[in-house]
Amino acid sequence: MEKKNYSILEKIDQLGLVLFGESNKDILHSVGPTYQTQVKNAFDIDRPSIGPKYALMKVTNRCNSGCIYCNHSIYSTTPVSQNEPSTQEIKHTIDEVANIGALSINLTGGEPLLRQDLPEIVQYIYEKNLVSILLTNGLILEKRWSEFIPKHLDCMLLTLDSFDPKLYSIQRGADFSHAWAGFESSLKLRDSSPSTSVFVTVTVTRSNLLELPKIVEKLSEYDVPVWFSPYHHYNINEVDENTPSDSKEIEEVINTLLAMQENGYPIANSQTYLKQFGPFFLKSAQLPDWYRCYAGYIGVYIDAELNVRPCWSWSLPVVGNLRKQDLDSIWNSELFYQQRKRIKNLDCSRCWLLCTAEPSIRFLVWGKNQS
Repeated sequence: MEKKNYSILEKIDQLGLVLFGESNKDILHSVGPTYQTQVKNAFDIDRPSIGPKYALMKVTNRCNSGCIYCNHSIYSTTPVSQNEPSTQEIKHTIDEVANIGALSINLTGGEPLLRQDLPEIVQYIYEKNLVSILLTNGLILEKRWSEFIPKHLDCMLLTLDSFDPKLYSIQRGADFSHAWAGFESSLKLRDSSPSTSVFVTVTVTRSNLLELPKIVEKLSEYDVPVWFSPYHHYNINEVDENTPSDSKEIEEVINTLLAMQENGYPIANSQTYLKQFGPFFLKSAQLPDWYRCYAGYIGVYIDAELNVRPCWSWSLPVVGNLRKQDLDSIWNSELFYQQRKRIKNLDCSRCWLLCTAEPSIRFLVWGKNQS
């Protein structure tokens, strides 16, 4: 297997980007240990002594894709909320996120690009000296990418589960030609705005499992790193047709990905995270004995109705609403304290999502892979 070298992986420290909004490794390593100690002390007493370092914010529940694994799908029977925040409410939320000490905001949905004010929101994040991260399916990016050139977008995460048009259509309920146009547009944005980094995220299912090494190969041609995340089957009342179930195939694919990563291919996940895919798929969401989830300590989650959540797990209640309370009061509330205790005991949906498990792993081992 030919060794690859990608300067983008050297320029961006994944842990720094996700947790601190900081890409300078020297600064990261000087800040990191102190912050780690503060959070671990807070974890022991279930109460934070400092604010979160990143925020994930759903700016809309509307979507233009029909993903088989998402409740925001255009085919979902769940009514779409008509109560999404105004531009001014989002800016006020960004102010609160900055004031509480966070360094980065991940804008997600639904599909954020359905908001016409999104470039204005990204620019405001920049003005508040925060790192902006945009999660998008890219289906309408071809029409909008140039709007972000002067807006200082730091990172774009493009969801792209397959390069096979038929498989993509089945898994994501959309036309692959629009997704490919979106991918090409993300590269144009990266080339036009060197401060913008582009990543691809892939949700791993039974359908695309065997394609994963090919996806890495394809993305390596464009110097685009990839994040993998396992499919989560939450609806126990429906037959699970999407979770990989062949242990041999899972092991072979994961071992191939680990080898490719060792050889320099742009796989952004930690090895620890990838190695857990097999047990998670095959043993009913089994998590490692050593694992501790730091959701609720290092991050804050805000949905499209401005509800604040300890994480995206719907097994945990809303802990406040930013239309009624300020973020600092919610973060330090008794209700949030009770949910942190549940998370600490993994009394939740026990996920292995990128936005909770991967930051927790990287926080636990501080950027080092655990065997």
